[in-house]
Amino acid sequence: MKRLLILAIAAVLVLGLAAATYAVDFSASGFVRVRSYMGMNALNPRAGLPPFIEPGPVVYFNDAYNDSEAWMDTRFRLRFAAKANDYATGVIYFEGDSTRWGEAAGTRNTGGFWNADRAAVELKQFYIDFKVPGLSDFAPTTIKAGVQGFSVRSHVLLFADGAGVETNTAAGPVKFNLYWYKPAEGADHRADDSDIYGAQVWVPGLLPVTPGGYVLYMNSNDYPLRAGTGTQQADLYWIGAYADGKIGPVGLQVDFVYSGGTVDATGAGVATGLADFDISGWCFFADAVYTLEMAMPLDIGFTGMYATGADLTDRDFDGYVIPPGSEEPYIGDWSIVYYASAINDGVRIANLGSGTQAAYGSAGGTWFAKIYAGVKPVDWMKVKAYAMYIGDTTDHGNTIGNAASTFNVATGAITYTDDSDIGIEVGAIIDFQIYKNLTYSIGAGYLFAGDALDTFDTVASAAAGVIVNDEPDNPWAVVSQLIFKF
Repeated sequence: MKRLLILAIAAVLVLGLAAATYAVDFSASGFVRVRSYMGMNALNPRAGLPPFIEPGPVVYFNDAYNDSEAWMDTRFRLRFAAKANDYATGVIYFEGDSTRWGEAAGTRNTGGFWNADRAAVELKQFYIDFKVPGLSDFAPTTIKAGVQGFSVRSHVLLFADGAGVETNTAAGPVKFNLYWYKPAEGADHRADDSDIYGAQVWVPGLLPVTPGGYVLYMNSNDYPLRAGTGTQQADLYWIGAYADGKIGPVGLQVDFVYSGGTVDATGAGVATGLADFDISGWCFFADAVYTLEMAMPLDIGFTGMYATGADLTDRDFDGYVIPPGSEEPYIGDWSIVYYASAINDGVRIANLGSGTQAAYGSAGGTWFAKIYAGVKPVDWMKVKAYAMYIGDTTDHGNTIGNAASTFNVATGAITYTDDSDIGIEVGAIIDFQIYKNLTYSIGAGYLFAGDALDTFDTVASAAAGVIVNDEPDNPWAVVSQLIFKF
C-alpha cells in the first residue's frame, strides 16, 4: 500500500510539473464600434485608376454627385493571445463588419443584412511572436512569423495585414527591425511572385526626440501584383527618415519619405498598353503641438504635409506613391472631409489607394497647412477644432478633379486644366467619455471646394460644342462613433 501511495504521489507531481511546463495564459482584447455618416460629396468612389497605371485624372463623383447621403455601419475586432512563460505568444485576430445597416445579402462585410446570419467574420491576423534563445541574452530579439500587421510610419506610408517574418532587436540604445513580407505568390515553380524586404532603425532615449530611418524594397515579377494580362516587372523602393518626441512643452512628429523605382513592362503588358517608366516622388510631413498647462489644458498645433503629384503629360511618374495594399488612406488623423480622421476612416475624398498596385494613397498629389486647437473643459469631454488649406500638386491636370480646357468631340482628345486649389476645410470633433471603456465621438467638417475638384461633363460638352465643367457643391460630412474597447 505504501508503495502504491508513493507511486500515486509521484504521478501527481509529474503530471503537475508537466501542466506547469505547458501552462498558457489566455487574453482577449478588441472593440465594438457603431458609426453613423451624413454628408454630401465627401466620399470618393475611386472610379478609374490613379494616373500611376492609367494616365489621366481620377473620375471623382459617381451618381451620388451633389446628393446628400446617410448610413450606419458596425465593426468589431477580437484579438486572442496565448502567452507561454513570457517567451512565446500565439495570436489570432478576427474582424467582422456591417458596412451598411440593411445591406444586401452577401458574405464579406455584410453582417447588417436583415436577419443577420452572414458569413461576415474575417481572419485578420494569425502569427507566432517569440524571443530568440541565446541571442536575447545580450541583444534582446523577438521574431514574429505569420500573417500580421506590417507597419512602417503608417500615417504617411504603410500599414497592411500580410504574411511575412519580422524581427525586432535591441542592441544597446539602438533598436532595429528587419522585414520580409510576401504580397503575392504565383505558381510555385515560376518567378512570378512579389516580395518586400526592409530594415528600420531608431534610437530612443538619447535625445529629446527619437530619430529613425528605414528602407523598403519591393521586387515584383508580376506587376501590379496581379495585372491580369502580360508580364510586368517592377523594382520599387522607399527611403525614409523621421523624428518623434517632445522638446519642452512642444510635441513633434516629422517624416520625409522618398518613393522610387522602375516598372519594366515586358510581353503583352496590361490592357492599356503600358510602357516602361520610372517612378520618383517624395512626401514631407510635420506636426508640432504646444501644450499650455492651465486649469483646462489647451493644445495648440500646426500640421503641414507636401507630397509630389504626377505630370500627366509625362510617361514617367513623379508622384509620391505608397506600397500596394497599404491602408495609409484610412489612418492619418488630418481632417474629416478630404482626409481621414480618427472617427471617419471610411469617409474621405482622398482615397487613391489600391490593393493591387502602388498608388497615391491619401497624401500623393496634395499638400496642406493646418492649425488646430484642443481643450478638455471637464474630465469626460474633449473638444478639438481645426482649419486647413488643401492644395493640388499634380501637373497638367488635377489629382481628383478632371476639369478640361479643350475637348475634341471628333477624336475625344482632352486637355485637362491644371488647378492648384482643392479648398479650405474647417471642422471640429468632440469626444465624450461615457464610461471608462465607452466613448462617443461626433465630428463635422465643411470643405469650401476649389477649382481642383471641378469635373468635366463629356455629354454636355459634346451637345453644346463648348467646354462644360461642373463645380461640385461644397462637400461636408457629419460622422459619429460609439466605441467600446476591451
